[in-house]
Order: sequence, then C-alpha cells, then structure tokens
Amino acid sequence: MPSKLPEELLAKLRPLEAQLKTATRTGETETAIEIAGRIQSLFDHDRRHFRLLRAKLWAFESALDTNRLTYAESGFEGIRKLAGKQTKLYLEASALLSICLLRQNKPSDAKKIIRDVVKKVNNISSDRTRRRFQKRFVNRIEEECILVAMFNTSDGDMDMGEIHEKAVLLIQQNSDAEIFKLIGN
Repeated sequence: MPSKLPEELLAKLRPLEAQLKTATRTGETETAIEIAGRIQSLFDHDRRHFRLLRAKLWAFESALDTNRLTYAESGFEGIRKLAGKQTKLYLEASALLSICLLRQNKPSDAKKIIRDVVKKVNNISSDRTRRRFQKRFVNRIEEECILVAMFNTSDGDMDMGEIHEKAVLLIQQNSDAEIFKLIGN
C-alpha cells in the first residue's frame, strides 16, 4: 500500500503530473523526460512509489511513441524491476516493453512478455479496469502488428480495408480471453 504523501509534496507533484500528461499527449518527449526527472527528485525517499513509477511510465511511453526504442526499453525494464509483479503498473510496463521489442524486430522476446501479461491480466481486480486494460493492450498490439506487416511487405500494396475487416472479424468472433490466447500464441 503506497504511503500517504504530505500535502506539501502533493502541491508540487500535481502540477508536474499535469505538465507531464500534456507533454506526452503532444509528443514532446524531451519535455516529458525532463518533467519525469523533476518528479523523481521529489521522491528521493522512495524510488518505488507508485506516483513516481507512473510518471516514468508516461515519459518512457512518450519515448516509445517517438521511436526512442533503446531508451524506452531500458525504462520499461527498470519499472518492471521496481513495481510489484502483481500490479497494474507492472502489466502496463510489460505491455509497452513488448511493443518496444516488436518495433525492434525481437518477436520471440516480445512473445514471452505478452504471454506474461496475458497470464497476469486477471491480477487487476476491478472488472472495468481490467477490460479497459485488455482493450487498450489488444488495440496497441493490433496497431503494431499492422505496422510490422506494412514494413515487412515486399510485394504489392497493403489493403488497409482487408486488415481492418480481419481485425473487426477477430473482435466479433472471439472473447477477450480468446484474443489474448491468439496474441500469446
């Protein structure tokens, strides 16, 4: 259970978190990294605190989105080491690490982590939160697979309509558990 933060710390933390969210949303990776560093300086007493790890996760996700893959990979691995293996934060870092590995053309490493995420997704106790996480995870994996297919296609043009139809069919004909099993396989 995370410790209750003093009001003075929260007064400094909240505006930084808001700035970090804005920087990640607008693709300002350098700014996001700098703000995450400022947030880290507030947590000299607790490097494993949820709010710090979440801020780092946002910054590393921004790095992933701007294709700074080596930096993002090391960041996600660090978060996984510090977050409890039974936490949603660990799952989010793992899911993003798998995306990072897919982008680096390391499918066997990504597959292991995806399997780990699929096995542990039921650790999220709230049904609503678990479903939201599953949906975001499946959508992100689908997007990355489309990107990989796009760049690995040597002959002919890619039919985006066909890919979309297959994705819709997959979602309509399979439960979340079945989709996760397919991704894991």
